[in-house]
Amino acid sequence: MKSFLPLLSAALFLSIITAGAFSQPSQDGEILVAGDAVLIQIWDVAGDTGGKSPVSSLSGEYSIDPNGNILLPFVGPVYVAGKTTDDLAEIIKNKYADILREPFIYIRPLIRVVLAGSVAKPGSYYIDSKNSLWDLLDMAGGPTSNADLTKMQVRRGGEKVKEDLLSAFENAHSLSEVGVQTGDQIIVPPRSSFQIKTVISYLSFVSSIALLYLRLQRGY
Repeated sequence: MKSFLPLLSAALFLSIITAGAFSQPSQDGEILVAGDAVLIQIWDVAGDTGGKSPVSSLSGEYSIDPNGNILLPFVGPVYVAGKTTDDLAEIIKNKYADILREPFIYIRPLIRVVLAGSVAKPGSYYIDSKNSLWDLLDMAGGPTSNADLTKMQVRRGGEKVKEDLLSAFENAHSLSEVGVQTGDQIIVPPRSSFQIKTVISYLSFVSSIALLYLRLQRGY
C-alpha cells in the first residue's frame, strides 16, 4: 500500500498539469496596443522540463512596434495591435505547433509609463497596470532623498489629470486603480528648498536687527 501512494500522487500531479496545458490562466482578453509591450510566458508540459519552467527561448517581454508588430523568435514579425491576449495565445500556439507539443501560455499586456522628476533612474518603463506605484518607483531605483511624494501627479497629453498620489502610493494601489493609462507621465517633484533657505534668511535677518538694536541701546 505504501509503495502505491507515490505512484498515485505522481499520477494526480501529471493529470492536473496536463489538464491545464490546454488552457490559459484567466486573462481579461485585453486589447494590445502599438507602442506598448506584452509579457509572454510559455510552458511545454510535454517538453524536456515537463512544464516545470517556462521555455526560456520563447518567454519574455516583447515590445509592440509602431506598426503593431512583435518580433517572435524563429518566426519573425507578427501583427498583434488590436488583438486580444487570447488571440495572441492562439497565434503563438499555431506558430510554434512544430516546436511545442502541449503548450501552456500566459500573456499580460504591459503599458508604457514615463516616470520623471526626483527618482534615481527617470525614463520610460513597461509595466503591468495591475502593479502598484511602489513597483513602478522600484523599477526606477526609488525616489531620491529630496523627492516630495506628497506632490506626485499624473500628466496626460501635457495636462495634469491626477494629483495627491501619496495615499495610493502608501496603500500600494495598482496603476489601473489610480487611473494611470499607457503613455501617461508620473511626475515626482523635488521638495522645495524655499522653506529651509527662507527660514535661514529670516533668522539671519532677525539676528542682524537684534544686534543692531543692542548696539543702539548701548550707544545710549
